[in-house]
Amino acid sequence: MNRELLEKIFADPPSAEGITWDDIKTLLEDVVRNQGSVSSGPGARTRVELNGRKAIFPYPQVPNVGMILRTRRFLKEVGVLPWRR
Repeated sequence: MNRELLEKIFADPPSAEGITWDDIKTLLEDVVRNQGSVSSGPGARTRVELNGRKAIFPYPQVPNVGMILRTRRFLKEVGVLPWRR
């Protein structure tokens, strides 16, 4: 898992600077590997499921602060935090 990306996602104040959609999608795939699923949905959306939690991420041209906060919230809900190993 990309610890540097996790730290950027959990930075305060939140910022999307230097983060691409591919970075976020790869991180989500790493998080759910073998324990959940990441799939493409209709309308350029990515569906993620892990530990009974589901999230839908619309494919943005460029991630914004809202996308970072949504990603942060999902990661917290499934127990992925930058200070946990």
